[in-house]
Amino acid sequence: MKVGVFDMGGAGWTGGLTYLRNLAQAVKTTIPEQIALVLVRKWGSGPKGQDWVSSFFDDTIEVEPFGGAGRPLRELIRRGWSLLAGGDVLDARKFEKAFRARHIQAVFGQGLTQKFTLPSVGWFPDFQHVHLPEFFTRKDILLRELCVKRMARNCTLMVFSSDHARKCFQGLHPAQAPKARILRFVAHLPPEVMKTDPAYVVPKYRLPDKFIYLPNQLWVHKDHLTAFAAVRLLAQENRRISLVCSGNLSGGRHSGHKDRLFQYIKENGLSDRIFILGMVDFDDVHALIRQACCVLNPSLYEGWSTTVEETKTIGKPMVLSDLEVHREQDPPATLYFKPKNAAMLAEMMAKAWDSYPAGPNRELEQRAAEQYAGRSRAFAQTFADICREAVELRGGATGTNL
Repeated sequence: MKVGVFDMGGAGWTGGLTYLRNLAQAVKTTIPEQIALVLVRKWGSGPKGQDWVSSFFDDTIEVEPFGGAGRPLRELIRRGWSLLAGGDVLDARKFEKAFRARHIQAVFGQGLTQKFTLPSVGWFPDFQHVHLPEFFTRKDILLRELCVKRMARNCTLMVFSSDHARKCFQGLHPAQAPKARILRFVAHLPPEVMKTDPAYVVPKYRLPDKFIYLPNQLWVHKDHLTAFAAVRLLAQENRRISLVCSGNLSGGRHSGHKDRLFQYIKENGLSDRIFILGMVDFDDVHALIRQACCVLNPSLYEGWSTTVEETKTIGKPMVLSDLEVHREQDPPATLYFKPKNAAMLAEMMAKAWDSYPAGPNRELEQRAAEQYAGRSRAFAQTFADICREAVELRGGATGTNL
C-alpha cells in the first residue's frame, strides 16, 4: 500500500518535522513490505533548510495548489470557493490527479481539511485551545475549531496521539466520534546515538558536568517560567542545581514571551544556573538527554509529549507536570508535580538531583533498548492498519506489492 503524507512543520513548529521523521523511520525500519510513504509538498512551500526530511521517505512529490504561487487573484477565488464548498474542493482535485499518477491509495496529514475522493486520514495534535483558551486569540480559536470540524466531516478517519485527545474530540464532535482512532507515536533512535560518549556536549556548550535538561520550545504553555522559579527557590536554599534548556526561541503566538523569560533570569541572578541553548542538532539533543541527570517537562498541556517519548526511547529519569497525557505515556522512573507549582517542582528537582548522577543511566538505557523495537513496530503497524481500514471503508482494495 502506498500512502501520501502531507508535509508539516518548519522553523516555527519543529514538532511537525520530528513527527514526520518518527513516522517514516518507524515504517521503513519495521514494516517496509507493507507500506510505502510518499512525502507530499505544496509546490514552493517546502520548509527551507529542511530538505533532510524527504530522505526518510520512499518518494517525494510537489503539487501546485489551485491558483498557484504568485497569483493572488486566483488564490482569492480559490479561498472563496473553498469557504462555500466547505472542503478545499479545487485543491483536492488537483492533488488527487498527482496522487493517482503515483498510485497513491490513501493520504495522511495534519490539518487535512480537503474533501478527497481518495481515503484520507487526518491527524489533529491536541485541543489546547479548548482547555487553555487564554493562550489563544479569538481568531486562532475559531480557525482551530473550523479546522477540526472540517477534518471530522471530510476525512475518512481521524487519528489522535492520546486517549485524552480522542475523548476531547468525541465529546466535541459526537456525530463523528466513530471516526476517531489512536496513533501513539514513538520517537526514533538513531543507532549511533548510544555508541557515543554524550559528555562531549559539556565543553561544546560550556555547560556544568551535571544538569537537568528541559528540551522544549519557548512557548507559553511549556511553562519554562515555573521551572525558572523552581531554580530560584533552590538557589535561595543554597542548592546549586543547573538547568539546561534547548529548543526554538520563538514564542510562537506570544512574541514577547522569550524576552520575559530572559529578563526573569537576569533579574533573579540565575544566569550561572540556567543555560538556554536555542536550537541544537538532533544528535546533540540525544546526547544532552543522556548526559543530564534527568529530563524535565513542566508543560501545562500536551497532545502527546515528544520530550517524554524521546526520553523513553533513550532511557532516562524524568520530572513531569502531572498531566493526564503524561500519565498515559507512563515513562519509568518519573517524579510528578502539580502544574504551575514551583515549590513542588523544586522539591522534585532536588530529589532527582540527589538520586541520579550525570551521564548515561545504564539500567534504564538497557530496558529502553529492549523495548524499542517492539514499540516502534507497534507504532508503524497501527499506522498501516488505520490507513488500510480507511481504504476498506471507501470500498478500495489494499495490496502489499510496492
